[in-house]
Amino acid sequence: MAAASGYRVIESFNLPDRAWWDDYYTPMLERMEELKVKNAGITDAEAVYANCEAEIEMFRRHSKNYGYTFFVLQRI
Repeated sequence: MAAASGYRVIESFNLPDRAWWDDYYTPMLERMEELKVKNAGITDAEAVYANCEAEIEMFRRHSKNYGYTFFVLQRI
């Protein structure tokens, strides 16, 4: 697809699980615990937290089956 769009693939890599845990999910969970107290009873906020927790659980159970690949491209 890159070549058909006029690009050359310089490099590609998968984001490792530890990047998700160390840099994204763990800090998110910590912040959500604070916000759950602050926003208790706010239906929209509670729905957002539930969705985030569902995403984290899906990643915990199924991260071997999906992921993100990044591509470094050069226009040709």
